[in-house]
Amino acid sequence: MKLILYILLFFTPLISFADFESSQIKYKGGMFGSLIVNIVSFLGSLFLAGGVIMMLYAGYVFFDAGGEVEKVTQARKNLIWGIVGLVIGLSAYIAPELVKTLLQSSS
Repeated sequence: MKLILYILLFFTPLISFADFESSQIKYKGGMFGSLIVNIVSFLGSLFLAGGVIMMLYAGYVFFDAGGEVEKVTQARKNLIWGIVGLVIGLSAYIAPELVKTLLQSSS
């Protein structure tokens, strides 16, 4: 089981970024602004992938727990951290657009 989990953790970013170059956000804030936006979106994708993997692993531990309190507690913690990863990943996509909108409206 650990081998499968390690393989998924290794290959998920490779699969999700197969078309990363065409999905980069175009930003008119110059080279530095564009670099920051691209780094944030890349890290957001990593957090999204990690959150999904953590939630899948938590589901597996829930099913495998068999009523053992320690395993159920560990699965709940994994589920919470998976949700945190999803929230951070989604906010990494929302934040650049929000900042861009706020900067354009104040100009």
